[in-house]
Amino acid sequence: MSEITVLGKAIRHFRKEKGYSQKDFCIKFKIDQPYFSQIETGKKTPSIHLIQKIADALKITVLELFWHNLSENDIHPDKLGVYKILRPSMDKMLIEIFKIKV
Repeated sequence: MSEITVLGKAIRHFRKEKGYSQKDFCIKFKIDQPYFSQIETGKKTPSIHLIQKIADALKITVLELFWHNLSENDIHPDKLGVYKILRPSMDKMLIEIFKIKV
C-alpha cells in the first residue's frame, strides 16, 4: 500500500469520525470536492499545504494522519523487523506526548 493510500484512508476515517459528509467538509473548509474525493481514494497526491489544511480542519496533527492507518502491509519487507520493534514505542509516544489515538 502506498503512503497516499494510507493518508487517504486516514483522512476519510477522521472526517467520518468528526461527523462530516465529504460534501459538507469540502464546503465548510473550502476544498474542491472532486479533488478531495480523489485524495481519499488515493488517486491524487495533495500538497503539504493541503495536508496541513485538512489536518487543521479535522483538529488533528499531520503525524496522526500518516500514522493512523499505517500497518505492516505498508512497510517494505526489508524494514518490517525494525517497524515491529518500534511500533509499540511509537504508539506509546504518540499517546503520551501528542495525545494521539492509535
